[in-house]
Amino acid sequence: MWLLKGFATTESIDQERCMFVRRSIPITKTLPPLCVSHRDGIRAPLELAGRVLKLEWREKNLWAEVAVEDKHKDVKGFSVGCQLKEFETVRAFENSYSKVLLAELTELSITNNMANLEALVVSREPYVATGQDDGMAAYLARKAARDVQMAFWLNELRGGQ
Repeated sequence: MWLLKGFATTESIDQERCMFVRRSIPITKTLPPLCVSHRDGIRAPLELAGRVLKLEWREKNLWAEVAVEDKHKDVKGFSVGCQLKEFETVRAFENSYSKVLLAELTELSITNNMANLEALVVSREPYVATGQDDGMAAYLARKAARDVQMAFWLNELRGGQ
């Protein structure tokens, strides 16, 4: 396991022409899932990469600390998946953009294809679970069990085919 730290959003305009203002994403007790590259390719079922350990606003930027499986330790950055609640369009000739005032964070992803080129992993170190954290193996086992149960119930709802 690896601990990655860095900025999930900054107050710069990203490649999708969005800018998240300070505190536009409220931090809740329930942290979002940590996924692998929600922006790459066709939207498929979300693949978990690990676990979000901490989110906090620092100055104008959303800071993230995540624990990831070894195979994801060299990822370059982060990307946020949000449901926009409030935004305004800023018209600046040909360079208009959406200024996000309020959004619900639905997922945080690790990726090498960031929309915000400043949303970078700035620190990586080996991760050891603490007494407060039951570890990634237990988390992934619970997630796998939920996935199997969900697949079973969806199959039942479709008539067991």
